[in-house]
Amino acid sequence: MSRLELNEMVNENLENINLLYAKDYSIINDSVIVLRGLRNLGR
Repeated sequence: MSRLELNEMVNENLENINLLYAKDYSIINDSVIVLRGLRNLGR
């Protein structure tokens, strides 16, 4: 597999992940993710 093919596969996967995330987007979910991350800082 060439680097170009691998790069195209990665880009397709990123696009799919972004679409899945955007489909179920909620400010509450993002807030929970941020708060969990803040709570885990310094561990």
